[in-house]
Amino acid sequence: MTGDRASRRRLPRMIVTAMALGSLPTAAMASPFPGHRTVPDDDLEDVRGGFDLPNGMAISVGIEITTLVNGALALRTALMPESGATPSVYVGDTTSPAAVSGASGGVTVQTPSGGIVRINDGSASSPISSADQTPVTLVANGPGVATPWGDVQLVQTDRGSTVTLAGNSLQLQHMIGSITGSAVANTADNRAIDTIVTVNVDLHNASMLAGNALLRLESFAVDAASRIIR
Repeated sequence: MTGDRASRRRLPRMIVTAMALGSLPTAAMASPFPGHRTVPDDDLEDVRGGFDLPNGMAISVGIEITTLVNGALALRTALMPESGATPSVYVGDTTSPAAVSGASGGVTVQTPSGGIVRINDGSASSPISSADQTPVTLVANGPGVATPWGDVQLVQTDRGSTVTLAGNSLQLQHMIGSITGSAVANTADNRAIDTIVTVNVDLHNASMLAGNALLRLESFAVDAASRIIR
């Protein structure tokens, strides 16, 4: 009985002690990089695609997704380093085949998943002729914009951007962000639909390198870009 009473008396004190410890203020987590300012999320949203190497070279990475229907440009979405966080969106004519050009200089590699990696010493040009594409002005998370192919809308979240085209028996999605790729829903017959995901790697001043150094850098760039579109 004496032992039971002692237990009963100690129990409330243990609970009070635990509650008191739980109410103590906790120390803030230490910064992993003391002496450096944390960049706000709003600033990070305007920074895209690239990194600097120790030797002073700067590498920029851009992504573009192009969907052709029977050879005509239905939707093109391009996110380039100079454009910030909002992708540029284009559509074409519903009947005229788009003039698709090959790579202008640089190195072009096709990945096992069917994507294309283009390595350039300078900004990459669009593979679609400017005469065959019309820019679409979109407001992020705003209403859709009517185009010859259907309504086009841009949705942006903290995971990236999704451009959706909703047309007659055709729906397209271009995704750039934590998931990069495309989705196609088609209910019409006799349609040939081709989608190409291209990663543009701009080596800027790669001309300063030569021989094996340039080959190693190109190999690294292809491997890094290929991981985006697997």
